Amino acid sequence: MQINELFSAVMTWAAFTGSKNIQELPGCWQGETKKLGDLGPFKVQINGHDEQIDHIPAFHASIEMPGYFPGLIAIVGPRGAVIVGSRTKGEDEAGLIDYFKAQVRFSEKWD
Repeated sequence: MQINELFSAVMTWAAFTGSKNIQELPGCWQGETKKLGDLGPFKVQINGHDEQIDHIPAFHASIEMPGYFPGLIAIVGPRGAVIVGSRTKGEDEAGLIDYFKAQVRFSEKWD
C-alpha cells in the first residue's frame, strides 16, 4: 500500500514538532502550524487510535483553520484525503503538501 503524500507530510511535520506515542494519548494529539504566505496557521489533530475520536476517523488527521469558514480544511488518512474546496491559492492537495514540507524546512529547529 502506498501512503498518501499529504498524510506523510503531515505526519513528518508532527514528528518533527515532537509528537510521540500518539496512540497512547487519551485523545487526539494536537499541534499548530505557523503562517506561511497566505496559509495558516492550521490546527492539526491526529487520531492515533483504532476508533473515531472527536469526529476524526481512526488513524487520520484533521487540518483546520480557526476563524476561517468553513474551518475544516481537510481530513487526511494513509490512503487519501478529503479537502474542502477553496479559492485561496494553495488550499488544494499539492499546496497543502508543499505547506507542510515547508513547515519542516523553515523551522527554527534547523537553526
